Amino acid sequence: MFTYNEYMIPFSKELGNKGYIVSLVKRMPEDLSGYDQLWDFRWEHPFSNKEAAAIAAFLRSGKRVFVTGENEIYGKERNGSLEKLVKDVGGGTVSTGEPVSNKQKIRASWNTYGASVFYADPGAFAAPPGNGTFITDTGGSIGNIGTAVAWKPGTMSNADAGTLVIVLDVTFIGDCPALREGILDYMTAAPKKLFTATSAFFQNSAFDAADNRSPDTKGLAVR
Repeated sequence: MFTYNEYMIPFSKELGNKGYIVSLVKRMPEDLSGYDQLWDFRWEHPFSNKEAAAIAAFLRSGKRVFVTGENEIYGKERNGSLEKLVKDVGGGTVSTGEPVSNKQKIRASWNTYGASVFYADPGAFAAPPGNGTFITDTGGSIGNIGTAVAWKPGTMSNADAGTLVIVLDVTFIGDCPALREGILDYMTAAPKKLFTATSAFFQNSAFDAADNRSPDTKGLAVR
């Protein structure tokens, strides 16, 4: 079974370097009210109705959510739950499938670090992606052309103040630094605390800001 610990740890450290408190856990907490952002990397895990409702409420409160899906082999059920989430929050109707091409362009507004990205084995959204905007796409207009999509404030009628970013690939975290850095910059404009869910071996952990101690090997938290 493949897990993605090697990508979660450096990614979380980058968030910590920006001054945010990060908690890595295996399951979504019952109460998300203490967090400003939700980062969910459980690419093989379709949302339960309860989880989807909690994420929708989180978005309605004006907060930010980043989630990953995957290709049709590993992430079909997860991607289906993402399609439903987008519709439920008023982000339009989207469909997912295999991409026209793994090589995609990073749209100009996200293109601080690089011009293109090559995904190893992603899924993709068909055009148009509901009310969202492609972050990466092939430059075409037909078929499943883009793996990463953003719904900015004002584009989700049932969560008008929220922000949602979906990438139908998880290995981009390590493979595509230009895209990773662009998303990090976009998502970390003002938050105080973050919650990150992974499919890895992490347990709940805490960070002692007073003496800067690192947690034990069962988890990782950075500020």
